[in-house]
Amino acid sequence: MRAPDQAAAPPQAAAAEIFGNARHLPAAAGAAIGLYSAALLWGAQQGGTGMFALACGVAAGLALEYEPSMLVRAAGYLLGLLSVSLAIPAGGLAALAYGPWIILGAALFPGWPAAIGLGAAGVASYVLAVVPVSSPTSVPLIAAAAAIALLALAAALVAGEARARSILALTDPLTGLANRRLLGWRLAEELSQTKRTGGTFALVHLDLQNFKQVNLQAGQRAGDRVLVQIAQILQDTTRGHDVVARITGDQFAILAPGLGETDASVVVERIRTAIGRAATLPAPVHLTAGWAIAPRDGTDANALLETAEASVFEQKLARRAGPTLPMELTEALWGLPDGVQDLIRLLHTEGIEHEGHLSQVGQWSLDLGRLAGLDQDRQQALARAALVHDIGKFALPRSLLRKPGPLTPEDQAQMVRHVPSGVALLRALGVGETVIAIVAAHHERWDGTGYPAGLAGDRIPLEARILSIADGCDAMTARRPHRKPWTTDEAVADLRLEGGRQFDPELVDLIIPVLSATGSPGVS
Repeated sequence: MRAPDQAAAPPQAAAAEIFGNARHLPAAAGAAIGLYSAALLWGAQQGGTGMFALACGVAAGLALEYEPSMLVRAAGYLLGLLSVSLAIPAGGLAALAYGPWIILGAALFPGWPAAIGLGAAGVASYVLAVVPVSSPTSVPLIAAAAAIALLALAAALVAGEARARSILALTDPLTGLANRRLLGWRLAEELSQTKRTGGTFALVHLDLQNFKQVNLQAGQRAGDRVLVQIAQILQDTTRGHDVVARITGDQFAILAPGLGETDASVVVERIRTAIGRAATLPAPVHLTAGWAIAPRDGTDANALLETAEASVFEQKLARRAGPTLPMELTEALWGLPDGVQDLIRLLHTEGIEHEGHLSQVGQWSLDLGRLAGLDQDRQQALARAALVHDIGKFALPRSLLRKPGPLTPEDQAQMVRHVPSGVALLRALGVGETVIAIVAAHHERWDGTGYPAGLAGDRIPLEARILSIADGCDAMTARRPHRKPWTTDEAVADLRLEGGRQFDPELVDLIIPVLSATGSPGVS
């Protein structure tokens, strides 16, 4: 089982495991050692060498503080040794700087190979600095070199013990995952990194539904085995530098640097798929998931945790309440992957697209599909496409989706992106290609001026032409932020006008009686 992100920890995190929640420790140590060496050299009237030693110390500290590459960090450590060794000829007191630097190295570079290599480097730097002014066989030189070697050995032993104790304090004893304390610490570090670089990350919250029933029915040992296997699945389905944590008995969290909303939903669906395929789980497991995206949902660790937890709570309420869609559409919803069902609910709760729109578009699509002679399987695919046709809007800025006035050409150019984004997301979440093909073409126009492929006439799938008319009918007759809903007569007139241009004219003839019979839902 993978340790809780040990290999991918940033250098300051590795040091903080031993020194506590220390901030900027490597950079401060490098600057202090560089200044100490420079002061000794300046006192010996070696100003140029002193400036060089100061620069080496500062550069060493910065490399250890911010550079993720192990090779560059090792070079930074050697630069610190160089800063100290430059001051050795200026006075014996310079050797005192080896102490804190070697201790810091033991904290930053775990493992005996690193300890031996860094200890040898420390001894070599001292010997090379002293040999020009002292005999290589002199007792003081040998004694000092031995002292540096013993110091490196002791530092490695103490750092190893401290690291083992800190791992026990920062990990969950049952699963070996990070605990809530470590998650909060890494979350604070990631927020700091995000502020510096302008990046983003996802905080995913996972809840095992009705897990208490597993303990009651199968026993606590079986429940523990489930938790251990779920932990392993989470580690197997996430990246090496993601932080996977168990934050309460049946709740987990994933801190995923660089991921946005679409990526988070893909990760959750990948986890669900892996859990569903796990044949050795002693009891069935169902997952509820939510997430927060930084900095969009906040720049404070507590705010992000609360947002992610609230998202899970909303999903639980939605599942308990059940869908408010007509039965045919409810059955279509249940035929979609769990991750897609969650996103459909989020479309409503996030205010991206209201459930009433999906319900009306779905119902009109089914009515028109039956009139067009679609068989049952094609009607089901059409109903699912109607429910997910706007899923790509998750990739659009919320300000664009909630804009009160008509869209500018620039806005329209952005809006076009939601179709390929939705297709990519649906494919990643395991939706069937038949449904995806309908969604991909539902903004094509009969005259070939639509998007994204510019298809025309019968080259547009029949189901996509039906969905396009159903979506257009709701756009005309529903209340919008920037205009009142059209009356039924106005909508019928526009449909006749657009027949042969935007819409399939034969389908227009079929939908007009349906629209006239139901009236305009946006008008009371």
